[in-house]
Amino acid sequence: MTILVAFNCTDGVVIGADSMLTLFAGNDNASRRTSNKMYTAAGNRIFAYAGRQDNAELLRVGFEANPVILSESSHPIDYPCDLIRTIHNRFLYMGVPQPIDVHFVLAYEHNDTHHCCIFNGMSPFLLTEIDFFSTIGSGADLAEVFLKFMVNSLCPNGRPNVKDGRLLATWAILHLIQTSAGGIDGPIHIAVLEKNAENKYSARKLQEYEIVNELTIIRDFQFAMPYLLTETRSGSKIEEPELPPSI
Repeated sequence: MTILVAFNCTDGVVIGADSMLTLFAGNDNASRRTSNKMYTAAGNRIFAYAGRQDNAELLRVGFEANPVILSESSHPIDYPCDLIRTIHNRFLYMGVPQPIDVHFVLAYEHNDTHHCCIFNGMSPFLLTEIDFFSTIGSGADLAEVFLKFMVNSLCPNGRPNVKDGRLLATWAILHLIQTSAGGIDGPIHIAVLEKNAENKYSARKLQEYEIVNELTIIRDFQFAMPYLLTETRSGSKIEEPELPPSI
């Protein structure tokens, strides 16, 4: 199993991934190991994948070699379509067997607006203000159910901002790591595309301490929930519980 989650937030894009890779020998699973599946590149872009690591690396090379030319793209979908057409032709030239068994996500800017494109194989679709999150990988169904519940519970306005998207992505991946029967493992990787202090879009991966901060918020929330439930049922005043030591 493996998992990617992506959010097209009100003020940027959030993409999260676990670190489990499945290596292939011919048509057989050879082994599993943990590694990075998420990259940033020039042009304020983010690329993340789930699936065959060998073909994904070919995709990544094509992604990094084809920077965004936003001025020549009339619609946000033009860039990912042109990119996948170029990479697909390269795969055919190299004799890469089809289908490629890779699903991936692109985050980028177009006309001073952030976008997130999901590729199920070679078919792209853009996340929108209504369909604003997606899950990819063998753990996608489990993650989608979890995220639908969390979004309905924690995001009264529906579409989260980047700050909340970071928490939701981290929590979904952590949930699958804790509940799946292997195949999904940390460390958790999160990348964001958002505007910086100069009001320009910037793509970056969160540092380890930032992931730890998100995990701490999740732990504190889980610790407080039984107290909130008990106090709510009793109708008495809710008192803030004493938090456990920091992780």
